[in-house]
Amino acid sequence: MGCDIHLRVERRRKVHLYPNGRHEWRDVGFKGEFDFRIYGMFARMAGVRGNGRNKVEFEPRGLPDDMTNWSTCESFYMHVTNNKEAVEWGNGYCSTESAERWVEQGYSEWVDEDHRRVTNPNLHSYSWLTTQELRQCFDDCFKQEDGTIKPHADYVEWLGLVSLCEGIESTGEYECRVVFAFDN
Repeated sequence: MGCDIHLRVERRRKVHLYPNGRHEWRDVGFKGEFDFRIYGMFARMAGVRGNGRNKVEFEPRGLPDDMTNWSTCESFYMHVTNNKEAVEWGNGYCSTESAERWVEQGYSEWVDEDHRRVTNPNLHSYSWLTTQELRQCFDDCFKQEDGTIKPHADYVEWLGLVSLCEGIESTGEYECRVVFAFDN
């Protein structure tokens, strides 16, 4: 059985422009599910599919506490409702009974005290990395000691992701992070 990554890129201003303004993370519109499963990257990012051969750089951290962006939340949470039409529709909704069962079985966690959202039971190893940490994983996975890319490495999509994050931070105005989880 394969394992895929589900990833969102977020950014926020380092210094807020308005006093007492909201300093929130914003989605940049990148929703990653890569064509190639690079288990070496998965292992480095969160210890997933490491099987002892791949170095683990970072253990899973869980979802960030300050995750407020709607599209990022929708990628990892499910809304709990007793509205049968919403549950039948699926796509981000579940019944109270299902949510309670998933939490009891350890497949999900409650996101809020009101029990209105749970983590998606089909995902695991929730985590996030800064741009610098993502670069560290990329370099360790794909680069040789002389700084060149390893021959026959499927690195292009990952280089694009790292470049996007570094580009967002290039002016010094923003900070960037990737939020992700895995499925089986």
